[in-house]
Amino acid sequence: AATPHEEPPANEPAESPVVIPSARQIVSIGSATDSYAFTFHEEELNAILAKIPPGWKVSVVSVVGAFRTGKSFLLSWFLRYLERHCVKKGGSSIACADGE
Repeated sequence: AATPHEEPPANEPAESPVVIPSARQIVSIGSATDSYAFTFHEEELNAILAKIPPGWKVSVVSVVGAFRTGKSFLLSWFLRYLERHCVKKGGSSIACADGE
């Protein structure tokens, strides 16, 4: 194998860089003038959506609220629903039945 500064030999395929998934923040709270302001980062959402195959349906859920008002409960409920009604298809893709 080639070192990072050398070209790989002609008969050896170039190695693809490893892409490590990471969280992307699409909404931030607080600004210089208003600590309760919400800022939507459209470019971050577009970067995520650009990786989704054409024709797939996508939903974005944002949950905000005061301390101990059920945010984690609601998100856990969504995950349980998806785990029960959707199936994994090869790798990490998930498909749900139409209409659900």
